[in-house]
Amino acid sequence: MTQVVTLFLGIIVAALIFAATLFSAVQAFRQAGRLRLAHLLAAGLTIAIMACLSSELWVLARLTGGLCVLAGLFAFVLESRWNRLLPLVQSGFGLVVALGLPFGG
Repeated sequence: MTQVVTLFLGIIVAALIFAATLFSAVQAFRQAGRLRLAHLLAAGLTIAIMACLSSELWVLARLTGGLCVLAGLFAFVLESRWNRLLPLVQSGFGLVVALGLPFGG
């Protein structure tokens, strides 16, 4: 039973990360100025983390995770209302990877 719960939680987390990255990619095209830059950085760094993890580049993934935390917080500060939540998902993902919690290498 615990394997099913773990798998289900993993799917939910992955869906949240996907939604946040998709949101940032769309906002990078729709917005202008610093908000566009913030979302472009957040989306790009999230994808870069995934590429690093797929390539088993653990140290680079952790460094990119730290940058993703900053980019997500940058987007969080510039966004308004409920739109602030999805960049926080990216910051959380970056923090978890930067700390090396799920992937030790």
